[in-house]
Amino acid sequence: MREWSSSLQKYVRSLNIPKFRKNYGKFLAEGDKICAEIISNASFDIEYIIATQSWIDNASKDITLDRDKVIRISEKDLIALSNQRSGIQVLIVANKKSENLNIPLIKGQFSIYLDDVQDPGNVGSIIRIADWFGIQSVIRSRNSADFYNPKVIQASMGSFLRVSMCTADFQDVYEHIPNHPFYATAMYGESIFAKPEYIPGTIIIGNEGKGISEQVRETATEILSIPKIGAAESLNAAVACGIVISSIVNRGFE
Repeated sequence: MREWSSSLQKYVRSLNIPKFRKNYGKFLAEGDKICAEIISNASFDIEYIIATQSWIDNASKDITLDRDKVIRISEKDLIALSNQRSGIQVLIVANKKSENLNIPLIKGQFSIYLDDVQDPGNVGSIIRIADWFGIQSVIRSRNSADFYNPKVIQASMGSFLRVSMCTADFQDVYEHIPNHPFYATAMYGESIFAKPEYIPGTIIIGNEGKGISEQVRETATEILSIPKIGAAESLNAAVACGIVISSIVNRGFE
């Protein structure tokens, strides 16, 4: 077991910055539940488990810890590193996975494409929604929030462990899967409730302020909308995604 040091502090803090996550190929995950899932799931290669002595003692009762990767830290020093700022006892540094397109998880199945969705909370929540509805792949444009932003990881509530996360330009996705349906969502379009069923395809969620891009609008198989009944100006991107996915995916399985 290693002890905390100033050089490690500098390294871990740097992983809150996108360019360093990219350069090192690493990311941060915080909190007991998510960290325990990462350790138990074993789908990510862990570099460090940075934790308080009390967490180490309690966790050792339920999960097997690789002591060579465990770094003991005071609660005060850990909170100073954390994006949560309170109640944090463990943080993991792990290797990112490849974000290349996984065509078999997209072709003939439902998937989600994020067209410049920039809020990390929305991206994490959408990954969680995908996991709930059994959608295996979420693809993001390069201008969407980084999948490995700590706020995305936190908002996904562990769903990032089970959902394939890919990064690609929309045109690349479109060209790789001929005859594949692309359902773009917008304020104005055909009601998602109008059709009795949907062929499995890619559901596109647009930018929080601008909506779907012109390229997507021109290329999409269909443009769909959630019928507005009340006076609200708009819906949060993740909320809208949940409504659309629930309607489309359930109809796709009927």
